[in-house]
Amino acid sequence: MKALVSGLLGLAVSAGGCVSPAAVRSLPRSQETAPTPASRAEDPGPPAPSTAGDAGGGAREEAVRILLRAPLPAPRLSFLHSCVDVPPMDTAETLPRGGGFLRLRSGAARSTAEDDGGPGPDDNFDGTYREWLSVEAARVLGEGVEARVAASFTGWDEHVDRLKAYDGSGRGVVFGEEVAGRATSRHLNLSTVVLRGKVRLLGGGDGGTHIALAPSLRLPVGRERDVSHDGAYDAGAALLATRPLGRAAFHAGLGLVAPLGGQNLLERSSDAGLRPFVHGAAGVVLPAGSSSSFALQVEGNSSAFRGVGFLDRSPATAVIGFRTASRSALYEIGAGTGLDRRSSYMALLFASATFMF
Repeated sequence: MKALVSGLLGLAVSAGGCVSPAAVRSLPRSQETAPTPASRAEDPGPPAPSTAGDAGGGAREEAVRILLRAPLPAPRLSFLHSCVDVPPMDTAETLPRGGGFLRLRSGAARSTAEDDGGPGPDDNFDGTYREWLSVEAARVLGEGVEARVAASFTGWDEHVDRLKAYDGSGRGVVFGEEVAGRATSRHLNLSTVVLRGKVRLLGGGDGGTHIALAPSLRLPVGRERDVSHDGAYDAGAALLATRPLGRAAFHAGLGLVAPLGGQNLLERSSDAGLRPFVHGAAGVVLPAGSSSSFALQVEGNSSAFRGVGFLDRSPATAVIGFRTASRSALYEIGAGTGLDRRSSYMALLFASATFMF
């Protein structure tokens, strides 16, 4: 048996081009069992643990951290300016590569406006605008570049909708509006489809100031006579600035929106119409623990309308809100109020949930 084992060992060694059986027997025991360099190269060892899941989780956590110190995505529902695209305030920071989110939001705003100072019939409005559901999806296309699409289902509360608006000659200016003193029926409908983008121009990481360009295009959707859209292509661009300070941040923005093409909000036979308008905002976000924050912001815009006295004013609102976050989601609630009763006094309440992917 000893001879058979010695013979087999000699055959295996000689076939492998190594040493003779006698040389094997003459080697110390530690060298007999030590692997050759070739055998060590052929043995890959245990597989390294995958980091793909860790990287995805890290990107989601980074996105949550950025949005936790971002401004509140408050809808701009001030009177008839809810019919045009006044972009909500946003951060200049961009999400990490491969990041994205899905945001669900709901809100309502009670607005009033009146003007009895000029000749002819008095202009007045008292109504509740309801954003039943807004859905927004965002995705990072590359380093510092985001793309978003949003759609909203909205409608006026027909029990408190009382709108009377006239031009200088006393003609009604809102398309198809009944002014007999009773509520006009409105319908829930898809009123908004908006394409938005964000391109980082300056900054990155937590240090320094971030600056970004945010183009937008609102598409004309929805039914006529529902007073929930203007029927035009609202094209805009805004410059955003953010200064992070740990979990806190300061934000500012300034932009221009131009309604393009035809519109079906105002009567074409009247002196009233749409015009380009400027919008701006400033705010601060303060931490409230490791996974919560408070936000306070002021937003305003010039009038998007011409030819109607009480619409030719600049509405401004103040918004305050609170948000809390988990590892992959944020939950927000906020309230706002108009700053000038002559422009369009507004009481706003909204809530949103944002999920990372």
